[in-house]
Amino acid sequence: QKLEGSKSRGQLLIFGATNWDLIGRKEVPKQQAAYRNLGQNLWGPHRYGSLGGLRVRSVVSGPCAAHSLLITAEGKLWSWGRNEKGQLGHGDTKRVEAPRPIEALGSEAIVAAACGRNHTLALTDQGFPMENSPFFLFPVFFDPVFPAFPTDQGFPMEILYNGQPISKLGCGAEFSMVMDCKGNLYSFGCPEYGQLGHNSDGKFIARAQRIEYDCELLPRRVALFVERTKDGQVLPVPNVVVRDVACGANHTLVLDSQKRVFSWGFGGYGRLGHAEQKDEMVPRLVKLFDFPGRGAAQIYAGYTCSFAVSETGG
Repeated sequence: QKLEGSKSRGQLLIFGATNWDLIGRKEVPKQQAAYRNLGQNLWGPHRYGSLGGLRVRSVVSGPCAAHSLLITAEGKLWSWGRNEKGQLGHGDTKRVEAPRPIEALGSEAIVAAACGRNHTLALTDQGFPMENSPFFLFPVFFDPVFPAFPTDQGFPMEILYNGQPISKLGCGAEFSMVMDCKGNLYSFGCPEYGQLGHNSDGKFIARAQRIEYDCELLPRRVALFVERTKDGQVLPVPNVVVRDVACGANHTLVLDSQKRVFSWGFGGYGRLGHAEQKDEMVPRLVKLFDFPGRGAAQIYAGYTCSFAVSETGG
């Protein structure tokens, strides 16, 4: 059975900052100096004239990203913005000012996508035979947190995965989450603050006392969910069936079939909702939503914050 994307059809409007190499930085890097003054702030909604009457199904970006994606009504993926690590999927690292179709995925029908800081995930409409992987990674292979990947030239690559069909994608700054149709969650990438949910931050001392991280190079199932009691005991929570996932820069949220919310990763600013700023290495139950009639209906993650909509609409 094929997955289906959004039924929406419309035109793309953009407003805000468009100097892709300056966004989130104090100044443009020296290697991008030619683009220092390229890209103005748009104070109101604008259309890209180059798109003509292109019908857009959905638009994708992320709290850590300075690049964006659109999925057309026909399921074609377009990208634009910052491209220093090849995250746009065009086979190079050249900045792209306006949406451009990703030719390497021209034969695929894309139903969902996600943007990290320097990488992109895209999900096709196919189920999962091994010879036709349902999701692609746009290279983070230039990034030093993934030293074991081969050098690539910015083209999409199939991810090695042999589980159930994927139904949802999420990207943090330097990590990724995928959810399958059975409610299992998988993670890969940088584990620095425990955001992968495998009970480790992956830290080890390399040569010359340099700290490095043991990154997950393939999707690995998140197997343990826990709750902390009032007296400090940590107990496993059984029968967690994940229904949604959201990623901040270095933290993760999930919503399960019982309308419970779990959070883990970097705890700074209280973004995990546990009334403390402690990092969490495995998914921990957010107590506020663990009561009848007080469950959550939706979850969202910002760069350093989290949001949930309660089932009562509050």
